[in-house]
Amino acid sequence: MGPLGQGTFDFKGKKKIAIIGGGIGIFPLYELAKEARKTAEVNMYLGFRSKDFVVLEEEYKKLSNKFVLTTDDGTYAEKGFAINYLKEDIEKEKIDVIYACGPLPMLKAVQELAKETNIPCQISLEERMGCGIGVCLGCAVKVNAGEQLVYTHVCKAGPVFDANVVEI
Repeated sequence: MGPLGQGTFDFKGKKKIAIIGGGIGIFPLYELAKEARKTAEVNMYLGFRSKDFVVLEEEYKKLSNKFVLTTDDGTYAEKGFAINYLKEDIEKEKIDVIYACGPLPMLKAVQELAKETNIPCQISLEERMGCGIGVCLGCAVKVNAGEQLVYTHVCKAGPVFDANVVEI
């Protein structure tokens, strides 16, 4: 069964995009980078726990106009979190949109950065999907529905959401 959900990244009409990923979130971003590269400049920001977890480095370098790789512990490449390097580049790189996939703390930080800088942002959530059809409620997340928060299912409505809509 699959693919599950409705959400896909929308990059049409964007000229300068930032893609930020961490952990297993870097894998779905690879296809986005391949497609977006055809029509836009791609700035890539990838974060890993340590050198032992780094994957797809050369593949992403080939797709990126700017490539930043970080490790939390500094065992490889830049030390720290990928979002810190994205923050530095937001203004000077003139980013049109941000796309993100990774652990929830990273997504929350990206969401806050996008709101602060008024840059459109889409995030892909990595929720566990038990049934894939919205019955088990394992992937329920809160989203803004006008004046109130309601629950929706990542497996049905996502996994990609506008960062202004989903509550992390």
